[in-house]
Amino acid sequence: MEYYEDPQFGRTGRAPFSRSAPWPPGVKGIIIATVVLFLAQTISLRAPGLARILDGLKLWPARVFERGAVWQLVTYAFLHAGGWHILINMLFLYWFGRSIEIAWGTKRFLIFYLGAAAFSGLCYAGWYYALGSPFPCIGASGAVMACMMVYAIWYPNRIILLFFIIPVRIRTLVIFTVCLEIYSLWLMDGIAHMAHLGGLLFGYAVVRAGPRIGRTLEAWFLKRDEETDFEDDRRLDEILEKVHGKGIGSLSWGEKRFLKRMSRKR
Repeated sequence: MEYYEDPQFGRTGRAPFSRSAPWPPGVKGIIIATVVLFLAQTISLRAPGLARILDGLKLWPARVFERGAVWQLVTYAFLHAGGWHILINMLFLYWFGRSIEIAWGTKRFLIFYLGAAAFSGLCYAGWYYALGSPFPCIGASGAVMACMMVYAIWYPNRIILLFFIIPVRIRTLVIFTVCLEIYSLWLMDGIAHMAHLGGLLFGYAVVRAGPRIGRTLEAWFLKRDEETDFEDDRRLDEILEKVHGKGIGSLSWGEKRFLKRMSRKR
């Protein structure tokens, strides 16, 4: 069994590109759901009713901001425009997503993937709503780009075969992708470049800023709990002093409830 050293979590699983590497349930579930919806899209070409349902799953910028169709910020990522579109996205998810799920666990990976899809979709919707574009967005590219960014930060010198032929470092590929997406943003070529950039930014922020944010939130919650405990102790002393001087019958309903809660807590 081959093991790899994860830069954040140490020895966490089999080598991500080895043939013996597992197919974790999160990646597997996403791929299955995406393929099922792609088959539904194919059937919908001859089923108007199904086509209308699937149309409601696409990301329409105006519907998100004017009608509150926020579910589209996630559902669009499970639809695709054609065979090559879904094939490339699912291959990238399989290659990069497995390593992330092995390191983080299925629950955290799914939160990351769906969060990346939502953030990418929000970037697309905000950008094209401001431009007045009526076109919807579909595809998992934004979420997949987030996975690729995380993988590139963890393993910048890993070699992959671009177009299955050209060997290139993953870090070089990501830098080239960012530059290309920024350049292509103004071309209006029918590709959701803003969603791609949103996914890349999300992946970068999670790895680089995530631990710092986590520590900040942990410190804030700890400080809040300490302040709450201090206030509870002060109020408890006041209530006990009141009971000692005037008896338990002098307490209000709220004071009795607080006393009961503190008794259970301690």
